[in-house]
Amino acid sequence: MKLRFASWFGLLAGVGLLAQLSSLHAQPAITPTNHVLDLDGKDAYVELPANLFTNDVVTVEGWVKWRTFGDYSRFFEFSDAALMVGVINYAKAPDLRFQSVLTPQYAGQSGSQSPGQLVPGQWMHVAMVAGTNFSKLYSNGHLLATLGYSNTWTPSPAPVLKNFLGRSVVKEAGGNPDLDGQMAEVRLWAGERSANEIQANLFTRLTGQEPGLLALWNFADGTARDASPHGRNGTLGGSARITESTLPAAAMLPPWSRLLVQVTDTAGGSVPNVNLRALVDGVEVGSATSDAQGNAPFSVWTSASAVDLIASSTNDLGGWQFAVPIAHYAERTNAWKLGRALHVAGRAVALDGKTPQANLVVELVKVNEASKSQPLSRPSATLSPSEGERDGV
Repeated sequence: MKLRFASWFGLLAGVGLLAQLSSLHAQPAITPTNHVLDLDGKDAYVELPANLFTNDVVTVEGWVKWRTFGDYSRFFEFSDAALMVGVINYAKAPDLRFQSVLTPQYAGQSGSQSPGQLVPGQWMHVAMVAGTNFSKLYSNGHLLATLGYSNTWTPSPAPVLKNFLGRSVVKEAGGNPDLDGQMAEVRLWAGERSANEIQANLFTRLTGQEPGLLALWNFADGTARDASPHGRNGTLGGSARITESTLPAAAMLPPWSRLLVQVTDTAGGSVPNVNLRALVDGVEVGSATSDAQGNAPFSVWTSASAVDLIASSTNDLGGWQFAVPIAHYAERTNAWKLGRALHVAGRAVALDGKTPQANLVVELVKVNEASKSQPLSRPSATLSPSEGERDGV
């Protein structure tokens, strides 16, 4: 194999750590270990009562963690209620989507999608506010999206309308697998909860007696019983089980930021299938691939205020961008015109000219022509541990 460094120019972000969301502890705080609903993605779900609510505006919230991303797997889907709503991951991707449907035939679908918002194995608090003509999606207590798309797709055969945690009504018609993951402290409220109200109880374990609370599924007694006095008890289905897991504490929950990178070539044409990576202190914290229009939207999870971006593609286009600013709980757009990628091949050996040298960090440094001293870019790669070779960026 040859040592090959290609396309040091790039992009993308996702990152990691520390930000504090406000948490007003009117009730006891959620302890690090909590009872959670555990679903295996094969045949595991909770079925909720028919005619779940008659309110024309509701808020559904809870902690949820995807282990893997099934094909349109659900956090929840309510179809036998005054509103037909759900929160899912899009296709088999880590894209968080909410949907609203107008009729039992699934006509009039609308919603919004946030690419790259989900991280496998990571807890996230998700809240959806839904009304007859509006919806809002919150991630960790901050507004992420509002209604933004319409969809004419309808399931065939038409599903039986039911209410589920972790399952799609289409599952029973042969589609969409169950959620492979966990959820905790799932709440159904009458009316719209504001961002401040969602944040105030983010790390609070409710009693079930709170005004406006229609149902609380906290799994505290090992069942899917409704902990409120309203009796909307769920039933564990298939291999669904209640176990214990550690939920995030406020100081451990990183803020999210959205980046929309618009990738073009030197002529201004859109460039699809560009691989984008986001780095913080040299560590990859996120990745994405540009679509047919050259757009690459994604989320980064970090307390940092900027990320480094690397782009690479199979058509010899690429690039680097350093210290790209991000905005916590907001979205920024970055237009990026890619240039030609630089290719270098080689093999590192010891002074004897034979022995391969592994685990070396190799850098290419572009020197400022004026001073001949200040590096403008430092693409690097680590050689493989066995043969002292590298193929890639």
